[in-house]
Amino acid sequence: MDFDETFWAAVAAIAAVVAVGLSVWATLQAKAAARASERTAAEVARIEQQRWHRELTPELDFRLVPKGSDHWLLTVELTGPAGLDRLDRITLTVRDEAGVDHTPRTRDITPEEVEAVIWGPVRFQPRVDHVREPGREAVLESVDRGEPAVRAVDATVPPRWIDNLQDWQRRNDRLPLRLRAVCEHADHDQPWIIVTEIPVERLA
Repeated sequence: MDFDETFWAAVAAIAAVVAVGLSVWATLQAKAAARASERTAAEVARIEQQRWHRELTPELDFRLVPKGSDHWLLTVELTGPAGLDRLDRITLTVRDEAGVDHTPRTRDITPEEVEAVIWGPVRFQPRVDHVREPGREAVLESVDRGEPAVRAVDATVPPRWIDNLQDWQRRNDRLPLRLRAVCEHADHDQPWIIVTEIPVERLA
């Protein structure tokens, strides 16, 4: 084989290697572009899902109606928005009064006793509609828009270390019912959380 043949054979071999390298590079670039496109599409879908979730934040109407000296009815109604016709579940939790340290000052009070106290004027009435002691939580199942759900509410019970019922009533006299509502729907992985305060009116 003369020089020319050797030279062009070498050029052909180099060209083949380069072609293979370019092909591999192009394949890797295409895979990287596909992965980037998938990530972008997933991020856009996530943002759109979050936007849709925010737009469908439940609009709840709360009404607390006095029915006796220490009894009320709490009505919860789903009123919107358009596109949200029902909720599978609403879990209502009575929140303690704000800005007050309830740490016990004496050693004979256990953390469990403190945890069981609802620091506020009213609670869900225990043993009614599956509400358990101390009356902090009530669950509403299958709430349809425009169909109010009702739960019984009564006055909170003072802890044993407050021996004067009038003192307990006075400290709660102007406090609102502070509620946290966790709203769930089967089509949404994340619940909506709504907090509100409802004035506690009493019969004259």
